[in-house]
Amino acid sequence: MFNSYDFKKAVAHFPTGVSVVSARTSDGSFIGVTANSFSSISLDPPLVSVSLNKNLRSFRHFVEASHFGINVLAANQHDVSSTFAQPGLDKWSWVKSYVGPAGSPFIRPNIAAFECVTYAQYEGGDHLIFLGRVIHLEVNENGDPLVFFRSNYRRLSDEVLSVADNNQNGLDSTAGRKQSH
Repeated sequence: MFNSYDFKKAVAHFPTGVSVVSARTSDGSFIGVTANSFSSISLDPPLVSVSLNKNLRSFRHFVEASHFGINVLAANQHDVSSTFAQPGLDKWSWVKSYVGPAGSPFIRPNIAAFECVTYAQYEGGDHLIFLGRVIHLEVNENGDPLVFFRSNYRRLSDEVLSVADNNQNGLDSTAGRKQSH
């Protein structure tokens, strides 16, 4: 048997990107929270998902928002991630921001941004899963992502590992051995 600590430790072995989920409240204020649960779901229609803890102070505002944004953070933005992971701070006062076409707030810079209309919401235990239909996106090809692995921020290595590379070099991708022809 395992407990919640064991489960959290085990899932920390899956590296993820780091994002800030953002929205506007009914009074127009910006809200945002760090999330590493972002995932693409569908190409047609273009759908993404993110899961938010139901205990967040801003949770009700995310549930009520018709639109939300996903800011994919760059490798040098661990301070932004840490700030948006804290409850109750004036998180937007020290970051550059802009508003997307549908009114969602975004952090500048980012390596990718997705503006979404809320498509569906699903119960997920102590989290709510938000499914968003992407209506606007931006990509910065020059940045590397911030990565979270084993409860620490990481950077990607420049080493590229792929089956295609191994095949081009005549290597057996399953064993790393030179193939004989």
